[in-house]
This record gives sequence, C-alpha cells and structure tokens, in this order.
Amino acid sequence: MSLWYMTQMLKAMFSTTTPTKTVPQITLRKRLQPKVAAISTSSNMTSRSRPTSARPSFSKRSSLDQSSYQSNDNLEYECKAAYLVVFDSMEENIETREQLIQVLQQAGRNPTKKCLRQYWTNDTDSISFSEFVDICRKVKPTTEDELLQAFKKIDINGDGYIDNSELKKVLTTRGDRMTTQEIQEIIDEVDENKDGKLDYKEFSKMMLNTQEQCKKLAVEYMEKKTKKKQVTRTSNNNTEEDHGDKAKKENREPVRKGKDQEKDVGKASDKQTGSKKEVEKKEGKATELSEDDDSDEDDSDDIVFGSCHTNHVSNKKDKFGSQSSLKSGPAPSLTRTSPKVKERSKSPVAGKDLKLPKPKRLKDWNLTHSKGCFYFDDDKIISHQYEMRILNDTSVWITVEPITIRPGNDLVSTQEEKRSPVDTMLFILRSDDTLVSFTEQRDVKGKYAIRCDLEKGVYKLIPFTTGCRFKPRMSEPTSETKLVKKSDDSYVLTKAFKEALTDIFEMCDLDGNGYLNRSEFNYFNLRTSGEEVTDKEWEVVESTMDLKNGEITRQGFVKLNQMEAEDNEGDTEELWVTLMSMGFNKTLKLDEACPFVMDIYSETCVAKLKVIDLEVGGKALDDAVIDVTKGKGEVAKVRNMRDLFLHTYMDDFRACMVLENKSHHNVKLSIDSSKSENCTPNTDRLELTITVPSRSSMIAQHLMPTKETKAWLVRTQENVIK
Repeated sequence: MSLWYMTQMLKAMFSTTTPTKTVPQITLRKRLQPKVAAISTSSNMTSRSRPTSARPSFSKRSSLDQSSYQSNDNLEYECKAAYLVVFDSMEENIETREQLIQVLQQAGRNPTKKCLRQYWTNDTDSISFSEFVDICRKVKPTTEDELLQAFKKIDINGDGYIDNSELKKVLTTRGDRMTTQEIQEIIDEVDENKDGKLDYKEFSKMMLNTQEQCKKLAVEYMEKKTKKKQVTRTSNNNTEEDHGDKAKKENREPVRKGKDQEKDVGKASDKQTGSKKEVEKKEGKATELSEDDDSDEDDSDDIVFGSCHTNHVSNKKDKFGSQSSLKSGPAPSLTRTSPKVKERSKSPVAGKDLKLPKPKRLKDWNLTHSKGCFYFDDDKIISHQYEMRILNDTSVWITVEPITIRPGNDLVSTQEEKRSPVDTMLFILRSDDTLVSFTEQRDVKGKYAIRCDLEKGVYKLIPFTTGCRFKPRMSEPTSETKLVKKSDDSYVLTKAFKEALTDIFEMCDLDGNGYLNRSEFNYFNLRTSGEEVTDKEWEVVESTMDLKNGEITRQGFVKLNQMEAEDNEGDTEELWVTLMSMGFNKTLKLDEACPFVMDIYSETCVAKLKVIDLEVGGKALDDAVIDVTKGKGEVAKVRNMRDLFLHTYMDDFRACMVLENKSHHNVKLSIDSSKSENCTPNTDRLELTITVPSRSSMIAQHLMPTKETKAWLVRTQENVIK
C-alpha cells in the first residue's frame, strides 16, 4: 500500500467530485520507496466536462483548451517515456480502457472514473500516442497546494500536524478505505521520531519529490532501452562491414589453374571459415551484452510497475508483448524475478483487535436487509446474486457474514471452527461487470464490511467465498435419519425432518419477514427441482394452503412436504432429493450450505435490492478477484520466463495467487505450496499443475489459515514445465 494511495483517498474524501478508486503504480526499490508509488491526482480532470455520448476528437488542437498546452517539448518527452513503459513502440495504440489508465498513471496522472468515461466511451476503439499526449496536456498532475488542502481538512487545530489516530480513523471510514494495517505500515515509514504525529507539509513535499523520481526513472528506462538498441544495431553493422571487407579481399585474388588453384581454394575456404567464426564471435558478444542488461544482478535498480485497475489480459486486444518483441528476445525486466521459494507470514487473527469502523449516526441511515446462501452444484459454488438500485449519489455501508440457522446443526460444529468462520465476502460491480469495490475489512468474528460512495445507478452484488473453508463433504454418513413414520393408516413426518424443513424455510426466507413470497418459493423450487414455479402451480399452492398476505407460512411449508410424503405413500426418495439439494446430509446436518446475511446501509436514500439469480459467479466474479489481486497484491516475474507473472495478494485472513501470461503461447507450470504452515487451500491439494492460456490471467489458488488462533505461513515455489 503506497503513500500515494493514501493521498488519493484524502483528496477523494474532501473533494466535491465522485471519489475515484486510485491505484499505486510505480514502486522504487529503495528504503522508503517500496511504500511510495507514482503520485497523481484527479482534481483538474474532473473540473472540465465533456459529453460522454461520443468519443472526443483529438485531431484538432482547437478541441482542447489552448491554455493547457505546455510551451516546450518536455511534456511530450515524459509522455513518450511513460508510453514505452507499457508498449513496445509509439506506433502501438491504446486499445483498452485499462491500458489508458496505466499509461496515464505512468505519466503522473490519476484520472477519476468520471473523467475516464469522457476520454474512453463505448464508441472508443483506440487512442494513438499523439492523442495520449493531448490528454496529458489537459490533465494536470497534483500540485503541492492541492495536497496541503486535502490534509488541512483533517488538521483540526491548524498546527501543520495530523494525529496518527485521527488519520487512521478518517482513512478507514471514508472514501476508498484502507485497512488499519496498511495505514500503520505507512506511518511506520514516515513517523521517524515516533511522536504519533504526521508533518503533512514535509510529507507532501516528499510525495511530490517521489513523483518526479518516478518520472525520471521512466525516462532513464527509455534511454537505457534506446541505448541498448543502438549498441545492438552498431554491433550488427560492424559485423556486416567486417564480413563485406573480407569478401572483397577474396574477390581480388587472381584466378589460378591447377594445383595452385586448389591450394588457393583451400586457403579461401579457410579464410571464409575464419570469417564466419569471427562473425559468430562478434554476434555472441552482442548477445552477451543484451543478456547482461537483463541479468538478475541488475535487478536491484529495477522499477516495479503495477495497476489496481489492470484487468486480466484480453485475448482480443491487449498488446503487452508484440510479435516483434517476442522474436527479438528478452526485454529489460520491469518486475522483480521471483525467488525460488517465496515466504509470507501472518500473525494469528484471533490475537488481533479487529473491529469494523462503523460510520457515525449509522442508526439514522436507511437499512436494506437480505439473506442468501452458498451451495454446491456439480462441485462448483453457487450463491444468490443481487441487483441494487441507488436512486441518488450516496455513501453506503455494507456488511456480510455467515449465520447459523440452528445452533449445533451446521458447519460450525466445534469451538475451533467458530474461531475460523467461513469467509463470506461481497463484490460490487457495475451493470457492465466492471469492478467498483469489495468487502476487504473483517472483524474477528468473520463479518466483512465495505464503505464506499456510489453514484446513482444500478449495481450487481455478487457474494464470494474462496472455498478454503466451505468444502464439499468428503464422505457420506453411514447412518440415515428417518424422515417419515407410519401412524395408523397415514404417514407423518418425523420431528427431525420437521426441524430440517424449518431450517430450509429460514434459508429461503431471504427478506427475513417470516414468510415465503412467490419469488422466494421460486428460488427454492429452482434449487430442488431445477424448474421455476408456473402460474398454475402457484394457484395450487394458493388453493391448498393457508397464506398470509399472499405468502407461505412456516406451517404451510411443512404441510406441503407432508402432502408429498402422503402422495408417495411413505417413499422418501424425492424428499431426500430436496434435502440433499439444500445442503443436508443423511443425518440431516447442514454441511454443504452456508447461509449468510447482508445488511446495506445507505445515507441519503433507500437502496432497492432484489435477487436476480442463484448461480456461479462466473467470469464476472473471476475477473473481479483477478483485478483485486493484480491491483493490490505483489507481482513477481516467474523465473526464466519473460512474459509470465505471479501476482500474490495477502491480508490477515486470506491469500490469493493469480498467474498472468502475456505471451502468445500457453504455459504449463506447477505451483507447490506444500511447505506452507497452518494453511488450507481451496483445492484438494497444495501442489498444483496449471496451464495458463496465452494472453490471459487466471486464479491459481486461494489459501486461508486452518486455525485462526495460530500464525500462518505461505511458502510457494513455481516451476515451468513447458
């Protein structure tokens, strides 16, 4: 987490514009710099509006504010350096919104989402380098005054210092929040005298200085790359000249006959062979020089480039490695090469004071409540998914946590498992599946939360669990609980079965009002039979059962299953299908379902929520997890691979690894986490063999502490197979 990131959130909190999700971008490998990324802000960009109905024209200079142009070539030179960090040449176009974000950040800018939508609309196909320069002329980097104004908002007594506790409070409760641990890491770096205060004037100067250093390093990288090409070109030219001179010399030899001719032919052959060896020798030196430039020994001065908004590599348009660059061999490394074995450790979760920073006056906010559930379906995890409609721009506070339907009869069966709850997170997406935010904070009991500012609009809410603790049962119980017994001439449900049906009713009562409406009953039917409730079937329900306000009561739901038992004359096969579909085993223990509850507090309006599906998260959820891992995690180049990267995101509760293959070929590799300590994976084993398709990213593995009362250590090693 960077100091730059913190500054962006401060500006977003106290800005009149919509806060942006900002992205740490360039990390220097020095004492302080690993925590400092390229600093940029968005205030200037949001101050000018542009219609979003069509892509803005960059062909005419008059379409931009003339006063925004710089009078020298320095800007274009810096833009060129930033561009060549992302692309192989300036001839390549920016072809995705994510690439535009990345190059703008390399140039020291950090545009808001609102501004990005002005420059990258639905009609935009690509942006050229010259158009990119025009954008940079319009979008100004952060000034010291802007930073100071942001800090002054929380400088209560105006003495030029901010109390660390107040800073933590603001950054964990407002805007695009940070975790307490992330803030503490930053404070530890800058609070050298440990007086509990931050001199934000010096801090601002340091951050702006870091921005200039990052620009300078980008320029140095470009110049180094250019110099390397010139050395290679000169070497090749010298080789050709040397070869040509020797050929001319041979052609000037007189032609002889007989034995003399044969001798001279032999000599000529020897000369030519010598010439070839000399060529090979010189070519070898050129290659050696190129490889030396790329060696790991030079890695200490490398720059790490990353972006929180960089999506997984598209198979369609992204150009993170052109054909020409692949043919020409390895390029200078922009990312550290991963060590043979990587270790990351965390202290016990249970020993930490983990509390969620609730907004003030939360009781005055509008509350929308819903339950949901994770199930297994063909070894895949499915869950309820939601649509949330926000009628006005507002701040929201969303929590999600696993719940116990009936104590002693669910996944939480032991005291140790109570201390290590199932992870139930939530991702907020726009209607086009772009990531907005996710529940990153968690308390010690397992409740996840997110506070963010949302614009008016429609959003998707997709619950997520890693699968590290919510797993399919390993084997079926040897015994079976009776569901039906015969009493006189009729069949009645057993007490154990009635209790299980009551549990199912509670799981299906998503709005928690004590009744099942048609929509809730429909999702129950979809889960147990795969079919929706037709109008005729609902009419049967209405005619045979006592409803309250058109909704099914608990007694009515149990009666419905009683009727099914009587119709089947005591045969329980279909009843077991219902129970197994809802996550119960043969002893009627709920071990393959994880109910959860979600509370949405909105400050200025009521959030309209409805269930839209019961299915796997699919590509949208995978993309969101990949975006978060690549944006917030560490990136390392897989050893001996030019275009294969391992992204690792690890917080106090979980770790996620994402593989990114930028090459034009599939890559098969193994990831071995078997030497990890106190870790449970989402997979069956800690040793995996994975094939990563060309120009794509994929989730490799999730890990969580097996016991949260103990420290946990993630130790991984990857090995390319082919």
